[in-house]
Amino acid sequence: MQKHGDLASTPFANDPIRGPPLSLALHHIDALNGPYYLSTVLVDYLLRAALSNRIPQHLLIGSANTFSFLEMMNKKKKCPLEQSQARSVQRIRDSYRPYSLERYEFLAANCSHSHFYVIQVVFDLRQEHVFEKVVLFDSLRRTSRSNSMINKNTPGAQLLRHFQLFLACFCFHDDEQNIVRDKLLKEPELILNGATQADCPQQNNGHDCALFAFGVLFHLAQGHDVSSTTFTQHDITNFRAGLY
Repeated sequence: MQKHGDLASTPFANDPIRGPPLSLALHHIDALNGPYYLSTVLVDYLLRAALSNRIPQHLLIGSANTFSFLEMMNKKKKCPLEQSQARSVQRIRDSYRPYSLERYEFLAANCSHSHFYVIQVVFDLRQEHVFEKVVLFDSLRRTSRSNSMINKNTPGAQLLRHFQLFLACFCFHDDEQNIVRDKLLKEPELILNGATQADCPQQNNGHDCALFAFGVLFHLAQGHDVSSTTFTQHDITNFRAGLY
């Protein structure tokens, strides 16, 4: 649990750093030994091992399953719920309420076959202009740096929309008047306004996306800039072998 004054909040988006201890099964580790896709469990385990006790309070790290987590939670809020489910959702909302009281930076990675992307969002729900910085690092980026606007049809843009909706649905109380929450709900693509897409290292195969995503997120969490040359396929190949 994170502390915010007298309030305690649940780890944001299954934060692997501040959440409960993680464990790996043998098949998660064996996948490192060959051209196999790696599990989100393994990525979260690596994030916890690499970043525990090294990140400031304002930095939030989403689990590698952030996309599916946010999508599931937002559907819960939209769909009619039985009374017991409604109480459960209210408890979740209460535990996320403290995230509306400070400025935060949120990092999360997502992977699919031969594709990874990482989002970086600096937000403050106390401010009218909620999103101070929104950057998408996408391995499918093929445009020049002079054209850095996000393609709104990409999975990364969809993750950002899910993130905005989650903030609106779970970080405020339903019974309170709040112009910020209302704005987030009325303008579902607000987070994409002014968001940029940045260069990042590119993988040369279809199975190292998880480790590339880990590498990008790790550098950002340490406060380092990321570019297409921050690390290479050779670095990741050696990293994968060393992990196994």
